[in-house]
Amino acid sequence: MPLYVRFYCFCHFHCSHNEDILALAYEYSRITLKSQFIMIIPSTTAIPPAFCFKSVLLIDDNELDIFINTTFIKREGFSEKIFTATSARSALEFLSNLEQMGENQGQNYPQLFVVDLNMPVINGFQFLEILITSEAYLKYKPTLVLLTSSTFNEDRLSAAAISKDILFLNKPLNADLLRNIAEKKTAISLP
Repeated sequence: MPLYVRFYCFCHFHCSHNEDILALAYEYSRITLKSQFIMIIPSTTAIPPAFCFKSVLLIDDNELDIFINTTFIKREGFSEKIFTATSARSALEFLSNLEQMGENQGQNYPQLFVVDLNMPVINGFQFLEILITSEAYLKYKPTLVLLTSSTFNEDRLSAAAISKDILFLNKPLNADLLRNIAEKKTAISLP
């Protein structure tokens, strides 16, 4: 079934695959700087998927990237719950609130963190450095992903210096990247 996207004031596009439309929307938004768009995606009547992760926390200062990644994760049936934060500081506040839930913390603690590298005030590296020293991180051992447009090898090395378990991936999120994340989760889970 075709998907349609309308970019305000400019044009209409038609694509036959979910990945095509998301990549197109992502690239267009990068070129026009925070352009707005509407995605009309037909609902499916398929059997609900077995989620790879119970919950995901997306942290990105670009709301369009959050929207695209959230939509893609939902469409792929990758996670049951998706939490979002537009800054590392708000993500830390969210995690702090979870800590106050006591025994119920584990039910909502994200199993996957997808963190943008370049954010103001607290960047992705700084956030992950804070996160990996937390008690909850040590208890729940979530999967960590740095999702970025950076192609600098120094950034990959910096991520590896924080933790060898950080998966460093380039935007935009797509089916192959979700498979890489799922494989990493499986590899970490194995004894």
